[in-house]
Amino acid sequence: MGTDSSVGYNVQRWSRADVETSNPMLRKVSAIVNKHLEHCPDHPGLRLLDVGCGNGKFAAQYLKRGIEVWGVDITPKLVTAAKKRGIRVVRHDLNKKLPLKDNFFDIITCSEVIEHVFNTEQLLRELKRVLRPGGIVVLTTPNLVGLENRLRILFGRHPSFFEYSERDAMGHIRAYSSRELLKQAKLVGFKNIKLTGSTFPFPHEKLGIVGKLLVPALVKLADVAPHLSAHSVLVASK
Repeated sequence: MGTDSSVGYNVQRWSRADVETSNPMLRKVSAIVNKHLEHCPDHPGLRLLDVGCGNGKFAAQYLKRGIEVWGVDITPKLVTAAKKRGIRVVRHDLNKKLPLKDNFFDIITCSEVIEHVFNTEQLLRELKRVLRPGGIVVLTTPNLVGLENRLRILFGRHPSFFEYSERDAMGHIRAYSSRELLKQAKLVGFKNIKLTGSTFPFPHEKLGIVGKLLVPALVKLADVAPHLSAHSVLVASK
């Protein structure tokens, strides 16, 4: 997701697109979407919306499957890049209602976006409004009370992903525990809500090849204990 200081949410200093291919969380999002698509044989008739689409690298993978792919982002440079990939992109401030039709999308992804938005409840209501009955929303956000942050606070350290200064800031202005995310999703009327995690917090990248071999097990642990995961992954329908 890109952001713009001229609108009503904070400036993000990195793009999700920079980490898409190697990020376990986004691989989890892809796996959830792909599983849903197994039950949707008519791919050319489907529409997917990626909210906070960045340069479109993540969403563009679904163009090859005949899906009509849309995106929303605020940063002009990223909007242009996503359009070049063939995505139908709307430049928009996510604190305002989406300029999109009701019941229009079969799949909506919203990864690492909600923590950058002031009006989070309105964003969730808008995702629900533009989602078709039978479709799914897949939303991710850092987990304030993941295992790593619990240990950090226990030993007097500042929690990861939640900054206190503009220096090296990621633009996070909202913080969710997994339980609060579930509570808000229920509040706006989502149904069939499921919570999983991205990966279990562990410094596997420092272990080289051995660390890479541990990734599948860490992802599985996040499914078993999502409230301890580094990121919350919520799946819901209307």
